[in-house]
Amino acid sequence: LFIVFLVYILGERKIKVLLPAWGPDFIEYKNIEITRGKLSSFKVNQLKEFDLIASTDGHYAFCEFGLNRDAVFSSFKILELIQKLNIKISELVKKLPNFVFKGENIPCPSEFKGKMMRKFLEDGKNKKIDTTDGVKIWIDEDEWILMVPDDYRDYLNIYIQANNEKNASKIFWKYQNKF
Repeated sequence: LFIVFLVYILGERKIKVLLPAWGPDFIEYKNIEITRGKLSSFKVNQLKEFDLIASTDGHYAFCEFGLNRDAVFSSFKILELIQKLNIKISELVKKLPNFVFKGENIPCPSEFKGKMMRKFLEDGKNKKIDTTDGVKIWIDEDEWILMVPDDYRDYLNIYIQANNEKNASKIFWKYQNKF
């Protein structure tokens, strides 16, 4: 939720943001160009193109200061942005639409990860899909499920964006049964 809040307060000016493929994407921003993908394997020149690089787990790099995550600088920068908007944080939070964003780790031996990727691709055959980082299947305009095999552990990382808790659970259990 904080990443949505952060991008929202940045929306007053024209900026470029790099977010992970699994970041929430239910809001369109007029002044923000968002690139979604893996947050690794970038060259310095590519990273310098962005004003903000953010993850869903609270790591932020405001590139005007440097390309590394810096909690102290990010904290002050966020406070500065909120102050410039001249609005209370509680009022900003009320403006954000309701949604549910979940992440789960499903145990899966490494030798079966490829099979699960193929199953997800087959299930998304007649749906909108994205394979930037894992397999992302849109259930409808705002709801999706993304499966990303964990690079280091025997897990499949599942991310779900839904309009409400009931839909999120329904999506999760539908795909959980495929494992």
